Amino acid sequence: MSDYEDSLVNTFVFRRDESEDPRVIEISREYLAVLEAGRTPDKQSYIERYPELSEVVEECLDGIDLAHSLSQHLTPRISEMMSQPLGDFKIIREIGHGGMATVYEAVQLSLGRRVALKVLPFAASLDECQRQRFQIESQAAANLHHTNIVPVHAVGCERGMHYYAMQLINGESLAEWILRQRAELSGHQFTAHFVDDQAEEFSAEKSGSQVRSSVTESVTHTDHRKARVWYQTIARIIAQVAEALDYAHESGVVHRDIKPANLLVDVKGNAWITDFGLAQVTAGSSVTRTGDLVGTLRYMSPEQLSGKRTLIDQRTDIYSLGATLYELLCLQPIYSASDRQQLLHNILYDEPRPLREINRLIPVELETIVMKALSKSPGERYQSAAELADDLHRFLDERPILARRPTLVDRARKWLRRHPSVIVSSFIILLLGIIGLSISMAAISREEQNTRLALDREQQRATEAEERLALAQRAADDMLTLAEIELSHNPFDESLRKKLLESALAHYEAMIEEQQENPAAQSKLRATRDRIEQSLSDLIALQSDRETQYLLQPDVQTDLGLSADQKQKLTELIDWRQNQMQGGVKQLENKLTQHSGQAAYAIRDRMFADAKATKRGVEQILTASQLKRLKQLSLQFQGTRALHETEIIQSLQLTNEQRVAMRAIEAEFRLHQKVRRLRPDEKPGEADPHTVKDRDPERSRPRGEPPHNRRSMRPPRGPGQEVNEEELQQILKLLTPEQMQQWQVLAGEPFQGNLQDLSDPFRPD
Repeated sequence: MSDYEDSLVNTFVFRRDESEDPRVIEISREYLAVLEAGRTPDKQSYIERYPELSEVVEECLDGIDLAHSLSQHLTPRISEMMSQPLGDFKIIREIGHGGMATVYEAVQLSLGRRVALKVLPFAASLDECQRQRFQIESQAAANLHHTNIVPVHAVGCERGMHYYAMQLINGESLAEWILRQRAELSGHQFTAHFVDDQAEEFSAEKSGSQVRSSVTESVTHTDHRKARVWYQTIARIIAQVAEALDYAHESGVVHRDIKPANLLVDVKGNAWITDFGLAQVTAGSSVTRTGDLVGTLRYMSPEQLSGKRTLIDQRTDIYSLGATLYELLCLQPIYSASDRQQLLHNILYDEPRPLREINRLIPVELETIVMKALSKSPGERYQSAAELADDLHRFLDERPILARRPTLVDRARKWLRRHPSVIVSSFIILLLGIIGLSISMAAISREEQNTRLALDREQQRATEAEERLALAQRAADDMLTLAEIELSHNPFDESLRKKLLESALAHYEAMIEEQQENPAAQSKLRATRDRIEQSLSDLIALQSDRETQYLLQPDVQTDLGLSADQKQKLTELIDWRQNQMQGGVKQLENKLTQHSGQAAYAIRDRMFADAKATKRGVEQILTASQLKRLKQLSLQFQGTRALHETEIIQSLQLTNEQRVAMRAIEAEFRLHQKVRRLRPDEKPGEADPHTVKDRDPERSRPRGEPPHNRRSMRPPRGPGQEVNEEELQQILKLLTPEQMQQWQVLAGEPFQGNLQDLSDPFRPD
């Protein structure tokens, strides 16, 4: 493929971000190879190879078709252009070409001077993007007047070809210089030629591998003084480039394509910046950029690759110049990967190999300058090209560089290089030692103080935690004592007792969870928690005994629809329970007489176990529907006391206001009942002797005795007293319609029978 055809292919294939994908490049090359072989390729098969890239591939292949067809017809035109003047310029020979334009050596006829003429081919001018870039390059370069920027003499367009003339530099590009140095080190003959972008991209891996060992062998055996002079020459060239870039940046132009191929060095050793085709004009121009991914991949900054266009400014050129300086110093590209995806990853995420690992003769200062310029974050680089140039001049003048925060050691080492003295060196070392020791002692003292403060805080927190635990445990114990002793003799307060036990249980569960790092405390808390759970279980057994009593009522049996077999089994179960109860009560009375508290508690626990066994027996005899109806009847017989059960409160969702009002109604009815029970000849304040007799044994029970004696297992009310219909109706009026409906579901159909004497069947005669 001819050079001109190659430029056309580059024009249509490599102009979009997506076309940088290695798969697109692979398809483009295969397709072009088939065309050059004189065959007609199957375009659709290439498009369908990667469905996700079909649009990009199709556009690239269309461009190659156009380039190929144009190249067949434009060869005579190129010869004509070489023989006829282009405006005021007579073309002599081709110097080189890139992806966008071709550069010729020409003579300006009016002035008789030799110039470099950059021409945008006719096919490339058909693309708006290429024309715009060409215009930006000519305008940007024409507006910049600096010693180290190639000046533009003229701009024009003739016969459909855009061009501009610039000063012809008698020298070579840094890309050619690098190739020549590699060739000399590897023993190959070098022929000067213009290095285009793609050639430079894909020759880097081969060149780097061939030169890697040669650099060390050749340079490391060179005299140190000569090596330093050599690196100073490179630094001086890059300093000139940095100063020119700073001038361009101050003029509102960001180059965006700094690389060895765009930096020229003339025979006098002066550096020149050329090719502003990808420049970003931030001020002083009405031309706007398209925002495409532009530049040479290997020298692009991370923000260019990642699409962070808002971060693209003068620091982008600083990164590219740092990558160029890196390659000049070690004759290897900053990243040598030939695969584009790997190269993208390297630029975005990997740190370059330190220069002194490649060649230990490279000065530390230059390595530091390069690494700062190549920082991934723009904020960590030099903030202007002038700062980079200043650091390079500091290196050339043997002064400390500013690439990193200078330490006392750095300043001393630089100073000693210019003024060697044993006495001064000893003084510096001693001073550094004293300062270091002082800093270390201060740091140790500060750490010790912080440790003491942290220990004090931990001890204070531990003490506060223990105090909170003790306070919470006392509160829970008070609730437990009230539930187990003070309220155990009063069956009317079973719901309150149950709530206290449940609240105490919740407190102990929380304390156990909080003391996970204190096994001893957890063990004590678990023992108390188990005692609370046992008390709750005993309370449930008492409530179960009450429901068992209802099963003795004929009308209850009729309501439940018990069969003869069920009645027989219930009779046997209750007889067994009564025998067990009578034996247990007698043993309990004997033990209490003998003051055997532990034995009494054991007998009491057995009685509760019998009650639980009775409950299980009832559940086995009755059906599920009968058990549900028995629960409903129990709620009806309990009357207002049922509304204080935790399950009923939660089911009805009673509010605090409703519960307070219920308590007030109950208190009023209890007061009326006490007044009605007074005998006509009894003075107010005197209690019924029978009532006192009934109550005294329970009130006079010594503290510490088993709280659940046989009287606590009697039904709370006798015939005619279990349900106070008027009191219940008053309380039910407090319920909302939804709550009343839920209560009817819980209580079921009203009981239509009569209750006979509810004397405790388990009470001994």
